[in-house]
Amino acid sequence: MNSFTQLSLSCCSPDAPNLPAVRKLRTSDSSQYPSEIIDFAAYEKNPVFSGTGANTWDSVIRERGYILREAGLYHLWYTGYRDINKEKHLGYATSPDGLVWTRYKGNPIFDSGWVEDMSVVKSDSLYYMFAEGKDDIAHLLTSGDRIHWKEIGPLDIRQVNGEPISKGAYGTPAVWLETVSGISFTNAMTAESG
Repeated sequence: MNSFTQLSLSCCSPDAPNLPAVRKLRTSDSSQYPSEIIDFAAYEKNPVFSGTGANTWDSVIRERGYILREAGLYHLWYTGYRDINKEKHLGYATSPDGLVWTRYKGNPIFDSGWVEDMSVVKSDSLYYMFAEGKDDIAHLLTSGDRIHWKEIGPLDIRQVNGEPISKGAYGTPAVWLETVSGISFTNAMTAESG
């Protein structure tokens, strides 16, 4: 039997309430789903990545990061900060196994604006990062090497009827890449949070 272990990234402020590390998912008939996708156990060394806790730009980690596995290496983009009232910046770390992480020595890799709650896709040789910015405005950044990012600008996200989404908490951009008849489309969307 295969087993999957849930790993967690420490987030938010140090005084935030501890959230449960394990979530057991059950259905009325769990036999219809493989155990590997419904039974999880917490990794005994959680969190596997957290803020430094020292006087660094990423002493605290904000919410969630994004992990992309490529060529046998895990790449993590995360948001760090020192003061909750200041801008949040983008950091980068790598891991051979997803458990032991090494921060990039040149962090933060993007400090020209607020970046958090990102999704990253690669198309050809270019990486596209869709992220929340200040005031929950979704924006796009691109990179050719995973480290040096260029701000492209805010995303114009609209409702199905073509109207702009009203101002407010938009949620984290969700992104996927589709290829149809040799043409690639990158889709970005947000979900309004209640």
